[in-house]
Amino acid sequence: MILNQTQASYYAGTIQALIKPLQNVIQVFIYCAGAFYAMTQGMNIGLVVAASIIMGRALAPLMQVMGSWRTTMGVREAYKRLKTYSDFLERQAIPMALPTPHGHVQVDKAVYRTGSHTLIKMVSFELAPGQLMGLIGPSGAGKTTLCRLILGIWPCAAGRVMLDGNDMSAWDKHEIGRFIGYLPQEIELFPGTVASNIARLGEPDPDAVEQAVDLSGCRDLVNRLPNGLDTRLEGTDGLKLSGGQRQKIGLARAIYGQPRLLILDEPTANLDEAGEQSLMKILEMLHNDRSCTCIMVTHKPSLLQSMDSILVMKTVKPFCWPKDEVFAQLTGRAHETIPQAVSGLFCLCRIFSLFINSLYLVFPLYMLAIYSRVLSSFNFSTLYAVTALALIALLVLSCLDLLRSRLLVRAGVNWTTC
Repeated sequence: MILNQTQASYYAGTIQALIKPLQNVIQVFIYCAGAFYAMTQGMNIGLVVAASIIMGRALAPLMQVMGSWRTTMGVREAYKRLKTYSDFLERQAIPMALPTPHGHVQVDKAVYRTGSHTLIKMVSFELAPGQLMGLIGPSGAGKTTLCRLILGIWPCAAGRVMLDGNDMSAWDKHEIGRFIGYLPQEIELFPGTVASNIARLGEPDPDAVEQAVDLSGCRDLVNRLPNGLDTRLEGTDGLKLSGGQRQKIGLARAIYGQPRLLILDEPTANLDEAGEQSLMKILEMLHNDRSCTCIMVTHKPSLLQSMDSILVMKTVKPFCWPKDEVFAQLTGRAHETIPQAVSGLFCLCRIFSLFINSLYLVFPLYMLAIYSRVLSSFNFSTLYAVTALALIALLVLSCLDLLRSRLLVRAGVNWTTC
């Protein structure tokens, strides 16, 4: 299972708020001990500096371990997800053969949980064969997760996702795959020819490949390749494509074979103007032919105009209405609620950042005080007072940095909730 994004942000902010001040605290103690020995044992000032440099290098691996703790926890959680999913696949029974789907999608009170956090809560909608639906919402609202639930990649914690009246888990993945087209946010191409990538690593149908290339607008791209559709991609000897080129190939792969269900997740993220025009032609064709049910994640009004309905993913209560009603709702309140809910928190974060950046000067000023006041006067009271002030300032720095990270996370949560 994936990590709770809010909790992960809290933990990461706490660690980051402790690492830098802790490093300065350790260096303060090193300089304090060096100054103490210089006044009692006659240690040379140069030895104090050398000892601080050596101790800094000795502590560097520890700081790197603390800094990479978030990555380490991410690897651990990724292993748990893979193991859980592997066990889930082993428990799956062999599904029975079902007839060719028509694209009737039903989502009934779907729920998806990530640990103790509910990412998708009670989402319900129904699409008749050939209908088009836009999917919008703030970052982290669960749009991509919902797409994966509809595809049957992830199971629902509660509720049902059905295609033509049958639960997605009942479909044979090898059989249903050729009737579904999916364009994810991150396009993965496999070692092989352009044609085999478009044909989803199956035996390419020349006519279907040519049709997908023309509809996706990547004809010019294919013509510029050294061997056209036979050009090898990825691997050790394959050609590396840019993000926009990969997205065009991914779009051609999604519409290959005239699927009955097409899911596009941010299809214009890396497309140029020509690519967006090709996508709009595909949507217009789907809207006119009504031969394929389409769900598209996007925030571009020009693309949403082709949709029959729009599902707005919100933390409180998702709702699916006809596009004209959704546009009216969003236009009436988007500019009014979101800035008021978030702008105050961001303003506080800017104020905290100003104080935090100023407090990072504590350690250089402490070093200066050690050399200019303590070691010149050999006054122990001055050493203790300066060290105490530095430690108090670093404690305040840590508290302010922690509070700033919490405010940033809270601002993100409020933005999602609005």
